[in-house]
Amino acid sequence: MNAAPSTAGRDALLRVRDSFRNHPLPLPRYSLPLAFLAALLLLLALALAPAASAATVSAALDTDTIRLGEAATISVTCNGGRPRSLPRLTAVPGLQFGYAGESSQFTIVNGQASQSFTYSFQVQPQKEGRFIIPPIQVDIGGQNVPTGPLTLTVLAANSRAPEANPLAKYAFLRLVVPKTNVFVGEVFPVEIKLFVQSAQNLQIPQVIGDGFRFTLLRPTSAQTREQHGNAIYNVVTFRTGAIASRTGIVPLAFETELTLILYQGAGGIFGERRPVKISSDSISLHVAPLPATNVPASFNGAVGSFNLTMQASPTTLAVGDPLTIRVQIAGRGELDALQLPPTTVWREFKTYPPTSKVEPADPLSMTGVKNFEIVALPENAEVKELAPLEFSFFDPEQRAYRTLYTSKFPLTVRPGTVSAQQPTIVSVATNRSADAPPPPPPPAQDIVHIKTRPGTLALARPPLVEQPLFLALQSVPLLAWLTLLIRRRHAESLANNPRRQRALQTDALIKSGLREARVLAEQNQTQKFFATVFRLLQEQIGERLDQPGTAITEEVIETRLRPLGASDELLKTLHELFRACNQARYAPQGTRETMAALLPRIETALAALKQLRPA
Repeated sequence: MNAAPSTAGRDALLRVRDSFRNHPLPLPRYSLPLAFLAALLLLLALALAPAASAATVSAALDTDTIRLGEAATISVTCNGGRPRSLPRLTAVPGLQFGYAGESSQFTIVNGQASQSFTYSFQVQPQKEGRFIIPPIQVDIGGQNVPTGPLTLTVLAANSRAPEANPLAKYAFLRLVVPKTNVFVGEVFPVEIKLFVQSAQNLQIPQVIGDGFRFTLLRPTSAQTREQHGNAIYNVVTFRTGAIASRTGIVPLAFETELTLILYQGAGGIFGERRPVKISSDSISLHVAPLPATNVPASFNGAVGSFNLTMQASPTTLAVGDPLTIRVQIAGRGELDALQLPPTTVWREFKTYPPTSKVEPADPLSMTGVKNFEIVALPENAEVKELAPLEFSFFDPEQRAYRTLYTSKFPLTVRPGTVSAQQPTIVSVATNRSADAPPPPPPPAQDIVHIKTRPGTLALARPPLVEQPLFLALQSVPLLAWLTLLIRRRHAESLANNPRRQRALQTDALIKSGLREARVLAEQNQTQKFFATVFRLLQEQIGERLDQPGTAITEEVIETRLRPLGASDELLKTLHELFRACNQARYAPQGTRETMAALLPRIETALAALKQLRPA
């Protein structure tokens, strides 16, 4: 795939120059600096514009191996610019090239519009052998941009192609692992690349077998386009981190399911959908066990490279007050599997179960930080410090165990001052005499007395199930279900009637093709106009005869259309249109008025073909 800078900025600058040459403006002396500054800004803007609108050109063969007597198709795709003329193919002895048509596609992704043009050429071999098709020259913006070379192998007519799986050229998986010798528990990156030409219902690749676990439940993915051999593929790259969970020679492979869309012939619009399951090649990993000697007593299975820090606050507190301890383990490894170092050294504290949180530092969660938070309560005032923690791990790069220690935290613990609160007795001053009997105790405040009056009454609303609006809303799901059922029955009816489905698709193609032909006629583009007319005639006649559009030639007019009831006038018109198309292909001529005059005859002929009974 090659790119050429857009010449839009250069063409605009030339137009400005010619305008000033043909129509000079009298400028006073004081305006000359302003004109110079404006021209400088314009040059700067035009110099930066081409970088944002670079055009790319690529070429691909639909197959790289054919038999003598078969044909292959070359597709030349231009993105970001429309060629001024048809791509030029260099003659190759033993191969014959023929123009098969063109198509265009307009897409908008994230607010960015792009348009691509695809030109198809048929390759007909004349002999056996291996042929190198030189780079194809494409004129974009006045510059010749070459594509990459293509390779075509032509076998004997009665030979069998050496390809074991005929669908392997449409989709395949490729597994990329940076190293094949790892330790058990060591984390390493894995990249799965899915190459597809045209597919739908893509599934995330799944590992085959066991022996591995992964840092991500859903791997990250990115989509690009790459050329592999003679074909252009859409490449979806999945990336994640993997950890071997058992020792020995462990095979690693992935598989996925998708639906391929297979187009038959050049310019085909009816793609066959075929569900397939594909798998990558298996890579054998040598998983070594961890050394059994010099294992620290505090080792709890961590493998990687880490740092250990600890913080505690407050450092001055009373017996029974909470002390918040934060332990942080940062580095590279399986972060989710990291455990808090043993806290048995804190014997004079009452500790609660810790909480933890993982903060990945990379998209694969292979590096990052795991934070632990523990709440501890000192049980006596003799505590003077928080003992350090000990954390051990195995470093696969150094092939040795390592032990880390936190710092000691001095603490000031005061004796506890919490005591039981005495009840408060409230005396009530009264004027009673000493001989008077004591007043009755006040009523208890935790029991609500029975109301003697009902209070204010309100009219209760009817229940929801008795309201008309609620009952009417219950019919909405039923109506939605009936609508979906009718649409599904209609879709099943079309799926069971391929002729009807193709007729609808052909009608849509004819309408869009006629609009394109009108535009080409107004632009006086003779070759593209007649190529579009030829394609429309092929598709409409092919739909009536139930044959591929690419198989339709002028010979079928008399042999196949007359038995269907075509009138002599229609046959005569079709002969004239086919001859005009053939003449335009080999000897382009014609004017805007000639093409505009042909459009009513083309529309009449297509409408008459549609009225013929199908074969």
